[in-house]
Amino acid sequence: MMRGLRTWRHLLQNTTHPVLVITDHANLQYYREPQKLGPRINGYLAELAEYHIQLVYKPGAAQRADGLS
Repeated sequence: MMRGLRTWRHLLQNTTHPVLVITDHANLQYYREPQKLGPRINGYLAELAEYHIQLVYKPGAAQRADGLS
């Protein structure tokens, strides 16, 4: 997720509409609650604050990969 945000930073930063991020990693839903994060993910909080993102959890079996994935 961080690599994608960094790659497309020039398009995604400071947007008025939320950037929808669909993930199969359930723990990322709690990234705004630092007491539930590990030290590695906690280091990304300042960088994530630059984006207007909305995380949506979908189990891996429910996601269908497209050709670009």
